[in-house]
Amino acid sequence: MENLTIVDGARKVVLEEVIDSETPLSTETHIKFPHGMVVTEVRDRIQQMIPHAHIAEEEYGLQDGPHPEYKDPDGNPLIVKDANCYGTITFGWDDHRDQDKCWAFMVALRNSHIKKYPCEVFSGDKTYACFNGMITGTEGVSARHTPNGWDKFSYQLYKMLGNLEQEYNTIDKRITGLRETEITDGNAAEIILQNINWKNIDGNKEAVPIFRQYKDYADSGHQYFDAFGERSAWSLYNAFSDVIKPTVLKGNKMRGAGIALSFDNYMDTAQINKSPKVIN
Repeated sequence: MENLTIVDGARKVVLEEVIDSETPLSTETHIKFPHGMVVTEVRDRIQQMIPHAHIAEEEYGLQDGPHPEYKDPDGNPLIVKDANCYGTITFGWDDHRDQDKCWAFMVALRNSHIKKYPCEVFSGDKTYACFNGMITGTEGVSARHTPNGWDKFSYQLYKMLGNLEQEYNTIDKRITGLRETEITDGNAAEIILQNINWKNIDGNKEAVPIFRQYKDYADSGHQYFDAFGERSAWSLYNAFSDVIKPTVLKGNKMRGAGIALSFDNYMDTAQINKSPKVIN
């Protein structure tokens, strides 16, 4: 089955399959949140709380995983079916604020029955040209699977969604700035190095592919030349998002916020110096 776009190893499913997925029994201290309950809560709250917003697109994935404690007679971990759930929900706007935009606003979520992740929701952006996704929002939800965890999740979600209008404006301002900010190959290399130092990317596996993708966009024959061929911070930002896309919802934290901060720093410096240097 086709993999979820921004998570390698998770099979792509439809909403009904998430809702129908089985939930293992809870213990006194580890309370499983059904994947369907998490997704339904997020979807319903978005449609109830965000003025002018509707769900334009949804993408979900389920992933089997090893039980953290139970093993078979040979000592191998038992595999839990549909242990992890991932999803992205892309917004549309009835007030047409997204008209002529090159990006879409989204929230991303993940939930685990095997203690791999807390139950989490964060906001971010998705590029229309190639549907690269990045988790860049400062507002988010992270609740552990404890006896009072669901109440905490529900309360945090309410607070997060109440601030999403401001989050949208922050991301919109950033992307406008990225498109208007010039960049050189030297600047690009400095930003990549900063993200290695900040441990936002893997220097051994991701740094060279990011720089190569950034350079490839300038080739007039590249399929995304019209979107990213111009030498701007926007083209490098999308090179980052293209390379990390399969792991956006994996790792200790959803990926992107630190990367976005490095670009914010670059744009702030670029307004002062014609030859910006990244602030470490």
